[in-house]
Amino acid sequence: MPPRRTVLRAAGLAGLSAVAGIGLAGCGIRLEDDAPTIPFVSRQPIPDEALLVAAYRRATALAGVAGRATGVPLAPEVTQRHTRQAQVLRAILETGQVPERIISGPPGSTATATSGPTAPVDGTATTASTSAPTNAVPPPVTAGELARAARDTADASIAAAGSFVTQRALGVAIAAHDAAGAASLAAPPVWPTRDPLPAPVATPLVGVTRACEYALEVAAAHLLDTDRESLLATVAALTRREATLAAALTPDPLPALGYHLPFPVTGPDDARRLVSVVLRNLVDRGLDDLDRIPQGSSALLEVVRLETEAVTLAVAHGVAWPTMPGLALG
Repeated sequence: MPPRRTVLRAAGLAGLSAVAGIGLAGCGIRLEDDAPTIPFVSRQPIPDEALLVAAYRRATALAGVAGRATGVPLAPEVTQRHTRQAQVLRAILETGQVPERIISGPPGSTATATSGPTAPVDGTATTASTSAPTNAVPPPVTAGELARAARDTADASIAAAGSFVTQRALGVAIAAHDAAGAASLAAPPVWPTRDPLPAPVATPLVGVTRACEYALEVAAAHLLDTDRESLLATVAALTRREATLAAALTPDPLPALGYHLPFPVTGPDDARRLVSVVLRNLVDRGLDDLDRIPQGSSALLEVVRLETEAVTLAVAHGVAWPTMPGLALG
């Protein structure tokens, strides 16, 4: 099973805790958030700490912006998604014993999604500060402002994805989640120029895409005209995806053949269930073989784009929005 499947399990979180505690536990020293500075004792940051902190602040900020949106049907869903994302990231940071002053920043600071809280490529977490009184009522947010905030968040997450070293799959999952969220608000991110995927990464994705195409074509044959039309549009999108992936494979090592379905399809209910199963699988398999992409290669961003596309297609057919696409956590 690829390492991505275990990133967010309890054992993985415990590993972060162990890393954060190196050099202190053996001395019997425990640093509290408000403890005075002890000379010659420093805390060891957990892997990719600055990037995780920046991602947490972006998620919290965007959830707050969406919570102030008025007349935007998707705003409650955006709030819920990014609140959940922030909860997962905070759990990772807290398990790694990252102090609250680092997670949330100094008192009085605030990350404002509309002004673009970013995680620069060098991994430095930044926040925008405000001089407004702490008891001031934040102004309402328009649909356009929410869309711009979501796009700024997605752009920052995409820029940060390639800087993760130990938690690469997590960085890709965060970026794909945020990019798909921005696209849902009609504010898709700006994709930077990137290298094509290496053949060992593209090959299994071609296979998963073709299997999904086949299953959706079978499902479409059992659905009414309206549902069938929507599903065939998704099949067309997958065909374009397959062509893009297969272009890097010469010769094509996976000739298109028939595929086995996970269960028999005899009517509309089976067909709709099949659609959900195979599209969720498309998302779940999106980060396979991520470790075959060299560190620093911009091809990693193509994985982010493909996973964003998979989430968008899956959600359009009723699949629950994954908090961390491609990872074991929903």
